[in-house]
Amino acid sequence: MGASTDYDVVIVGAGIAGALMARELARQGVRVLILESGPRDRDDRKSFHETYLTATAKLPNTPYPPYWHGNDPAHDPNEEAAPRPMTAMTFAWPGLTEFQKWNGSPAKFVAFNRQSYLTYTTTTELPFLSTYERMAGGTTWHWLGTSLRFTERDFKMESTYGQLVDWPITLTELYDDYARAEDAIGVSADVGDQRALEPYLGPQFPNGYEYPMRRIPMSVSDQALAQTLQGLQFDGQDMELTCTPQGRNSEYRNGRPACQGNSSCIPICPIQAKYDATLTLQEAESTNFVTTVTQAVVSDLDIDANGQRNARKLVMP
Repeated sequence: MGASTDYDVVIVGAGIAGALMARELARQGVRVLILESGPRDRDDRKSFHETYLTATAKLPNTPYPPYWHGNDPAHDPNEEAAPRPMTAMTFAWPGLTEFQKWNGSPAKFVAFNRQSYLTYTTTTELPFLSTYERMAGGTTWHWLGTSLRFTERDFKMESTYGQLVDWPITLTELYDDYARAEDAIGVSADVGDQRALEPYLGPQFPNGYEYPMRRIPMSVSDQALAQTLQGLQFDGQDMELTCTPQGRNSEYRNGRPACQGNSSCIPICPIQAKYDATLTLQEAESTNFVTTVTQAVVSDLDIDANGQRNARKLVMP
């Protein structure tokens, strides 16, 4: 990235939201800079998968850097540009194992909490040991792929249940946007399966809509469960097994293979049959209107009198 390069838009984060925004803006000829706090390696899927296979604790974070192996001295979050508290830290977190041994000195507890950007107090609160990924592609690296639409009731929570607030938009207004999102992800599902739920959930699709790909075939256990449920009722309603829409290929599409059904969707699909945001990021960059800078941490934003947001602090290697 040249020192004198001008951009029309700066996006913080190269996850699914950032990648989709960048792609859509680039298609309109807008020059975009993406600042991503974590790393990126275009050829790392194989090594990520091998890390997962050989790890003792197989958690959503396991394949991805920075790695945490208990008290491994090689891992020092204070030396990372974008420290990330991970679920695996539970096994070595001093707040769970050594709190009574500190003899009134909370220094280690405070130091650990400082790693978490989701910890709001520094001395008494358990840090949020998240499964968020700080890397290009974000948490779509290990999401399940389940791609459900909101229902009409989700948009009317206050008027329906007396909780939260009603949205100022309706499900019907989002039909086209849902279709575009499902096409971008590559969702496999059968509209007929979902329409079977309309007596309970209300309409979710316009007439004639079809998902980008046919549904993922039922597994043997799915079929056995579906057969067992036949004729059973719960609270006066017939029970049946319904396949959920999945963000993974049921057929060859856009250069990616169909799901083979013989590995783990979480935390990594070894053949990228399941969608992750690196695919959209590559599409955005292929326009030559998008530049991505990794290991660039935006820690603060200022908002000026005109409502414009400006990065106040940017940490780069």
